[in-house]
Amino acid sequence: MVLKDRWKIVVLYDGWCGLCTSVADKWSKLDWFSLIEFRSFRDHYQKEHIALDKLATEMHARLKNDFQYVKGFDAFWLMAKRTPSLWLFLPFFYILKASGLGEWAYKKIAKKRKIVPDSLCHGDACERPSKGDA
Repeated sequence: MVLKDRWKIVVLYDGWCGLCTSVADKWSKLDWFSLIEFRSFRDHYQKEHIALDKLATEMHARLKNDFQYVKGFDAFWLMAKRTPSLWLFLPFFYILKASGLGEWAYKKIAKKRKIVPDSLCHGDACERPSKGDA
């Protein structure tokens, strides 16, 4: 039990981002050992020790009992190391990490993601935000 606790991480993602929420939901199903706790920073940022504008730009992760964060592809790397069904791909992910290509691809995808504030959603339908909203 103590060993398992040392491997637990908290991942802060953007709950207003459909892509981010979808990835968190799907990844949770792959988390066989419950080592990853996904939290929308929109609900939890006041409990974290990091600025809201930084959280809005990139996914962040930290060890459960530590407040030293990694972000972007490094957060993805922490998640992959805790997901046995992805261990076969760790060498490939490591090459992406070491070469900088992983961070480059992460930033490119993160920049194009769509943000829809919860206030625009009612049930299963969401309104499109006006240009000044998002």
